[in-house]
Formats: sequence, C-alpha cells, structure tokens
Amino acid sequence: MRWPIRYQILVPFVGLQLATVGVVGGVMSWLAVVQAKGEIQTRVAEVQQTLEETNFPLSRQILEQLKSLSGGDFVVISDQEIVSSTLTLRSEDQEVLVINHGNELGRSALSFERLMTIQGQRYFSGISRRLQSVPPSSVMILYPETKWHIARWEAVAPPLFAGCCLLVATVLISTWVSGRISGRVQLTHQHVARIAGGDYTPTNVRDGDDELIDLSCAVNQMAGIIAQSLRTAREGERSRLISQLVGGLAHQLRNALTGARISIQLHERRCEKRDDEALGVALRQLRMTEEQIKSLLRLSRGESEPRFREKLKVIVDDVIGLTLPIFAHRQIEFVCRSTSFPGLVDDADAVRSALLNVMLNAMDACGPGGEVGLGCEVTDGNVVLEIIDNGPGICDEISESIFQPFFTTKPEGVGLGLAMARRALEDNAGSITMERRGELTVFRLQFPYQEELSDEVTLETELYHNEVMR
Repeated sequence: MRWPIRYQILVPFVGLQLATVGVVGGVMSWLAVVQAKGEIQTRVAEVQQTLEETNFPLSRQILEQLKSLSGGDFVVISDQEIVSSTLTLRSEDQEVLVINHGNELGRSALSFERLMTIQGQRYFSGISRRLQSVPPSSVMILYPETKWHIARWEAVAPPLFAGCCLLVATVLISTWVSGRISGRVQLTHQHVARIAGGDYTPTNVRDGDDELIDLSCAVNQMAGIIAQSLRTAREGERSRLISQLVGGLAHQLRNALTGARISIQLHERRCEKRDDEALGVALRQLRMTEEQIKSLLRLSRGESEPRFREKLKVIVDDVIGLTLPIFAHRQIEFVCRSTSFPGLVDDADAVRSALLNVMLNAMDACGPGGEVGLGCEVTDGNVVLEIIDNGPGICDEISESIFQPFFTTKPEGVGLGLAMARRALEDNAGSITMERRGELTVFRLQFPYQEELSDEVTLETELYHNEVMR
C-alpha cells in the first residue's frame, strides 16, 4: 500500500504531540482537581475550627452565613435532636441525619468517600463538636456532591481547554509543514518525470537554503548534463556520417586533382610557351584545392601524408604565393607585418593547411575593400602566427563554437575551414585561438619552435617533392 511522505511525516508527529498533550493535560487536570479538593477541605476545616472554638448560639441566620462561606449545608444536633438547619427537613430525613450523626461521631473531617442521601440529594459529611456551648451540641456539615462536581469541572476545564487548543494548533501546523514539504517533493518528482519524458527545461528554484533546494539544483544540473550529452551524441553521430561522406568524396577528388595537376605539368613541359600565366594560375588553384582536400582527409578520418620538416618561411611564402592572386581578385589588401618567419615546422603540411584555411577565412570575413595582415613572433619556445582582419568579427555567444565542424555563420558556408585548421595544428602539438582587439579580429596559430638545420631540411624537402612527383 502506498504510504505518502506527507503522512509519514504527519502521523508520527501528530501521534507524538497527541500523547504529549494528553499526558500533560491529564497531569494538569489531576493536579487541578487535587487543588480544588484541598481548597474545599480547607474552607470546611476553617469553619469547623471556628465552630469548635466559639460558644455563640447557632441560629438559622448564622448557619446561612456559614453556608455562604463554605458552600455546604449545616445541621445542629443536640441530645439526638435537630436544633436548627439550613435545609428544610422532613421527619424521615431527620431520622437519617440523627443515625448518621451517631455513626460519624468518631470522625470530624469532611470525607469525600462517605456519602449520604437527603431528599434525593447526595452529600459528603463531616462533624464539628461544640463542647463549650450550653448545652453541648454537634454541627453536621453536609457538602453537596453536585457542587463538588462543579468545582472539579471548573478546575479541569482550563488545562483541558488549553490542551485541546494546543493539540488543534499542533495538528494544523503539522499538516501545513508536511503539506509544504510534500508539495515541494511533488514538484521535484514532476520535474524528474518531465526529464524522463524528454523535457530538459530547468525548473525555477525557490529562494532559500535547505536540502530540497539543493535537490532541485542537482536535478536542474542533471537535466542540463543530459541535454548536453544528447546534443553531443546527436552532433557526434551527424559528424561521423558526414565525415564518412566527406572522406569518401575527398579521396575521389584528390585522385582526380592529382591526375589533372600532373596532366597540366606534362603539358607545361611540352608547351613551347612555358611561361604561360594561365597554366600557372591553374596549377596554383589545383595545388590550393589539393591542400584543402588534405585538410578534409585529416579532419574526417585522421589521415595525413607522411610528415616532413620544412622552414616556416618557406611555408609562409608558399601560402602567400597561393593567396595573393585571390587577394587581388577580391580587392582585399594584404599586409605582411613581420620581416622574418624563423624556425622549423615538424609537420609542414599541417601548418600550411592551417595557415591557408585561416587566411581564406579572413578574406571571407573582411570582404572587398578590407585588409588582412600576417605577423609572427617567437615566445616561450613557441612560434605564433597572427592573422588579423578588419571584418565585423564574431559575437561572444558563438566564439567558442567557431572551431566546431559544420558550424558556420556564412549563408553558403559548410563550417569546415577553422575546424580543419584546429585539427591540423593539434596534430602538430599546436593550438589556434581567436580574440578581438578593438575593431580587429585576430587568429593566433601557435606551435613548437625548432632551430633551423638547413642542409637536412633541404634534403628532406627534395626527397618529399620527388616522391610526390612520382
């Protein structure tokens, strides 16, 4: 059977409070009854003492005054005869009183254990002997049982009422507290149910600092992690499928480009006009496209050509040579901000591919009439290439996403250029970052710096190019 948490909190708490209030109320009521009983006995005892110490005649008027002080009735008996009384007695009642007077002579104090019935009314009785009066007499004190019940109820009622009020207040407060806690737990349960149903919207967390607030925050955090994990999984699956497609197409295109480049080179050798500019432009375009395809293969399948070292200046001059015609065609000014590009690069293809992709991205960003600059510095054992453009830049909200595959802000872009650049640099133990400097956008390509060994590099480069030509 389902046992809601509300009742798990409410029932034990109310039960404990009920037992506590019951015990406290019972004890207070008993003490009140004892106190009331003692007060009655004290008043009667004071009257008895007064009667025993005086010898004035007890007329009915005096007995009435004593009755108002003590609350009891009085019967004066002398020589087995009733002299006066505050009660209107019949003959049979007088006989009962005389008989009880004889039985009570050995006792004096008012007793709540002995009862006598007179005219249908029950009384507690006591005896006061007046030995100094003339003639000697006894005063029988009769305290009505009904007055005792009234006095007892008046003594019990205040603590009983206070206990009931406390119990009601306790039940109401306990119900409110348990309902509030149960409601907050129910909201958390509904939030978890929404998460299970695929809704990862965070719920509003109330102000405060307790365990349920911590639980709500943890559920919100869990929902965010699940949503991010699902997005990552979907993007990963999408990227994997697209990478397979891109990798297959890149292989086919690379083979076709290689064949086209070799055919143009053979034609250039046989052509009488070997300095034909059109052939040079075609070869540069084919080479730049081949570099892009290498980057695609590196990004999609992690494939790359065998590494060979090259001087950084050779790589930079090569990229500038490939891109200068495009700068001129798009009417973009190119400024080389450094006079030297020192050091060696372990993986020349990786750095060439990254630099080429970032340069092309800078061209697209600044547009016609814009300006692109290239600088270099060596710091902390690393070479840093800076590609600077005066385009509109990228807002901070998407600055962390621009290096993700297939993320683009261009209407016709595919979002692979910067992703290929990052992959190429990471393969060369480097990194790429973007920052804004006033109105300029700066991409920083960083990779380890190595001293130049000209003979070894030249030989290695020649062997590599010979292998490619074959």
